[in-house]
Amino acid sequence: MIWLIFFSSFVFTWLIARYIRRRAIAQYQKTQQSPITADVRILPDGGGLSVVAVWYACTSALAIIEPAIVPFRLFLALSPGILLVVAILMEERYHLHPAFRMMVKAAVTAVSIYLLGGVNSNVFGEHLWDNQYSLVVMNIFAFLAGFGLINVFRFYDGTDGKEGQLGAVTMAICLMFIIISPVNNALFFLIPCLGGFLVLNWSPARVLMGDATASFLGFVMSTMAVFYQSDVFEREITVPGHGVVDLHIPYLLSLTMLIVPVFDVAYTCVRRLVAGDSIFQPTRNHLYQRLHHSGLSLHKVIFIQLGLCLAVFA
Repeated sequence: MIWLIFFSSFVFTWLIARYIRRRAIAQYQKTQQSPITADVRILPDGGGLSVVAVWYACTSALAIIEPAIVPFRLFLALSPGILLVVAILMEERYHLHPAFRMMVKAAVTAVSIYLLGGVNSNVFGEHLWDNQYSLVVMNIFAFLAGFGLINVFRFYDGTDGKEGQLGAVTMAICLMFIIISPVNNALFFLIPCLGGFLVLNWSPARVLMGDATASFLGFVMSTMAVFYQSDVFEREITVPGHGVVDLHIPYLLSLTMLIVPVFDVAYTCVRRLVAGDSIFQPTRNHLYQRLHHSGLSLHKVIFIQLGLCLAVFA
């Protein structure tokens, strides 16, 4: 049953993303006064909604039939991601103020941390403090990190094939946690969903992810990082030949492979603030954009940054 859900997730994500692409192209063609020539490339947005739909369907089913993989409290903590996706889609459709999106991101991050009971061990994997104030500091750090991670993923949306690289990094993180924690791992079923989408997104992309799904991925990764530090996570597992093993996953381990894009976004935002530019407007000053404008192909830029992420993790 588990493997049937796994492979079905890949197929359904690909089919839904393909349907979104075809529907967007058909609607675009209807709005054109003149026939579209064959050399015009149409690149629809929002194909990543297939990842959101299929993964939430999987987690909903697993929370019922396999609570060892998706505990019910984890499912509740991940559920605010739907609100995040809906809010961003509403903002794009009705052109709401960017502050609306920021408030929703802050709210869903805080709610997910609260539903998981917060971070109960030091974020760096060591017990440096042993008082009530340390818990406050750690949970504030988790909130700021989660809020920032949502925005990091969102900043990388909209570039041909860039979501492919970020998706590849996300899948590598998922695989890392599957090896470390074979139980309580909802990320396992995020791999086929991302794989089905990347079939159509890898450069040259035929469909883009969209801000809603990019932000959603950041929310999922930040929530899972908190989950591995919460009381909901089943740390003690039985390994054949080794008996009971106590799993300990430092909070920052889940963010290690994202250091390169996090630094890129943070550095770019600081430069824009110093220059007096708005951080809410699109820019062409990110590292991957500069590499591409220097003459490198998109494929080379993607693999360079992916290599940097893997090198940092190693």
